[in-house]
Amino acid sequence: MTPQKTGLTLYGAQVSVVAVDFGGTISTSREDHVLAQKGVDPEAAATLQQLAALGLRLLLASNATAKETRWPALQAAGVHDLFSVALISYSLNVRKDDPLFYELVITAAQCARHEVLFVGDRIDYDVLGPMRAGMQACLVRPDGLRPGERLPDGAVLIGHVRELPGLLAAG
Repeated sequence: MTPQKTGLTLYGAQVSVVAVDFGGTISTSREDHVLAQKGVDPEAAATLQQLAALGLRLLLASNATAKETRWPALQAAGVHDLFSVALISYSLNVRKDDPLFYELVITAAQCARHEVLFVGDRIDYDVLGPMRAGMQACLVRPDGLRPGERLPDGAVLIGHVRELPGLLAAG
């Protein structure tokens, strides 16, 4: 299913698909003992619902170990059906930082690479890698940049994913 043009832009650039990291981006900070992994932050879940309601296609793009399937957490939060594709490093046998991972994201997005907004909490895996692959990037950091870090030109910095819908403009 090819995503429809949403008419949404981020600082003037078309956004059709949002590829979201899990850990540190939409997850809680502590492990849910019932799920045996981190859960989904309720504010992040509400934001994902907003993004989907805006007509954006959502992809999950996450590094994970064998025990971190991510799906139970997404189901428990009621957002599992918002994601059209889940790209989980363990099952793909390729991790974020490998250019192949980002090409898989672009293939799954089924749109032009510059229409994909990659959202995550690491500059190396979630900003630099996606930008090298031609995607847009948004860094999620509640405390901002760390000492010595520099946000690349064109990348966006937010404190929480709840800020994302407010940055997207109808264009």
